[in-house]
Amino acid sequence: MENVRVIYSRDHEKVVDSAKQFFIASDDPFYVGIIASPSEPLWNHLSRSKTAVLDIDGRVSEYSIPYRIEVGKNSIFFLKPSS
Repeated sequence: MENVRVIYSRDHEKVVDSAKQFFIASDDPFYVGIIASPSEPLWNHLSRSKTAVLDIDGRVSEYSIPYRIEVGKNSIFFLKPSS
């Protein structure tokens, strides 16, 4: 996994925001962890959403956001593929 981008709409325009910090949190079931700080626009979208569209290395899929934890001044969002 080399590139993770989140695709969403802001002010009626398509936004593609690269996750600067991400990791595979679990292989089975598959979870992706995205680390973001409140100063990033990506954090605003993920913190207000229950789902997100991710482009992982060119494969676009919808993910749910079932978990989020606060670590210092950052948040880790855990995303899993929607069925």
